[in-house]
Amino acid sequence: MKLKSIACLLASVVLCVSLVGCGGQSQDQTGSQQVETVSIDATPIQVERSGFSVSNDGEVNYVFTMNNPNDGYIADRVTFSISGYDEDGNMVLGAAESVERMFPGIQYAVAGTSFMAGSGTLSRIEIAPSMDGIGWIETDIDPDSVSGLFSIVNPRTARLADDSASISGRVVADEEETIANIEGVSADAISAKICAVLLDSEGNLVGGAMADGLVFDQEEGVVHETEGTSGNGEAEEQAEDASSEGEVLKAAQFSITIQGAPGFKECRYFVMPV
Repeated sequence: MKLKSIACLLASVVLCVSLVGCGGQSQDQTGSQQVETVSIDATPIQVERSGFSVSNDGEVNYVFTMNNPNDGYIADRVTFSISGYDEDGNMVLGAAESVERMFPGIQYAVAGTSFMAGSGTLSRIEIAPSMDGIGWIETDIDPDSVSGLFSIVNPRTARLADDSASISGRVVADEEETIANIEGVSADAISAKICAVLLDSEGNLVGGAMADGLVFDQEEGVVHETEGTSGNGEAEEQAEDASSEGEVLKAAQFSITIQGAPGFKECRYFVMPV
C-alpha cells in the first residue's frame, strides 16, 4: 500500500473473516468500559514497509508501517517483534513494539530505538506480528465513512546542528464524533498518537519517532492540510491560504525530536486513534 501523507486517510478492505468463538473482555483506553473480544480465523496483520538507520554509537532507529486487513474487526493489543541481522545472517538486534488497537482499513506506523548486540553491522530488519495474543473486537465502522479523521496543521521540520530532526505542529480532530465513537469515549476524551516518519531522497524509510498522549483543546480558525510536507515555506504558505476562519475544532500540539536523522529529505505523518 502506498504511504499516505496524513495517516488516517483510509482505504477500503475487502477481506471478510468469520466469527468462531468468544475470547474474553478488553478494557478500553480510558478504562471506562469493558469491550467483548472474540476469536476469529484472522488474516495476519500486514507489515507493509520498514527501514532503519544506525548512529555512530550503535543505536538503531527503526520504523515500519502496517495495517489490519480483517474487515469488521479491531485488533486489540498487537505486539511486533523487531529482529535485525548482519550480512552473514547473524542476529544482532532484538526489540519489540506494541499497538493498543488497530482499526481495520487504517494505515499505522511505529518507530523506536534499540542498541545492537556486539560490534556487528546491521544489514536488514524483519518485523513480525504476534497473532496469538490478539483479541478481536467486532465493529460495524466502515473505513470509507471515517476518512480524514485528522489533519496536520503548520508542520515544521528543522535539521539541527548534530543532524537530528526537530518536528512540531498540531493535530486537528476533523471528525470528533466519529473519533469518539470508534474509541468508545466522549468527544471530550478523544485521544491519538502520532508517528513522524523520515524518508530519504529515494523514498526509503530511514527513521522516525512517536508522540502519544496528545491533549486536544478547542481552537478557532484551524487550518486543514491533508497532504504531507517537509516543513518548507511554500507548504506553510499554502496551509495558511487553506484556513477556515471561525470553525471550532479540537487540536493538539506535538513536538518530536529524532536523534541522528541521516540525510532525510522529507517527513510524513501518521495520526492514529487509541
